[in-house]
Amino acid sequence: MLRWACRRCVVTRTGSTLPAQIWVSLHDNVCLRHNLWVGKNVFAPEQQLDPSRTPDVIRAQRRYWRLRRRYGPILIALCYDGTGKLWSGLAHRDYQLVHRA
Repeated sequence: MLRWACRRCVVTRTGSTLPAQIWVSLHDNVCLRHNLWVGKNVFAPEQQLDPSRTPDVIRAQRRYWRLRRRYGPILIALCYDGTGKLWSGLAHRDYQLVHRA
């Protein structure tokens, strides 16, 4: 998937402030080096937000990469698809997700 690169990584690696687009995995949502959201709904580098107020997001991205290294991308993709089908099936049956979940 073609996305905007982390604006801080671009400056660090190239020395240029010009925005750059890169090919990344679908599940790369957070730049772990600079803690910037680079995932879905970022249409310009200026829209990259700092998720440090929500540490669960950063932890989830780290855990995802650990699982991917341990079990491989194919198994993780199968689990991701299966979980998506499970949640859409529950939503179709009017299951309400509570805050505690």
